[in-house]
Amino acid sequence: MESGGLLIAGVGLPGVGKTTLLRALAQKNGWHRLAEPEEAHWPLAARDHTHAGIFTALTWFRAMRVSNLFAADRLRQQGQIVLVDSYYDKLMTYYFDLLVWSG
Repeated sequence: MESGGLLIAGVGLPGVGKTTLLRALAQKNGWHRLAEPEEAHWPLAARDHTHAGIFTALTWFRAMRVSNLFAADRLRQQGQIVLVDSYYDKLMTYYFDLLVWSG
């Protein structure tokens, strides 16, 4: 068995307090925290669904988060504790619900 660190993921929609909690834990304990970009910081093509669609946003967002996950795993393998601040899975569920209910 690999003797690595620990990867802890905080998952939830924006505004529920996960970023505040994970940031405080990271600062207090000297842990690494990797965060996904908030929707306000996405490029217009990913935010404006009238031109590109929901799947463009999800594809762009997924690509952005993959590098964080690889970085988190590398740090974990080095014995570090890493906090990953994530809402992609919740966001994907939200967008799929929109597609189902609007379709």
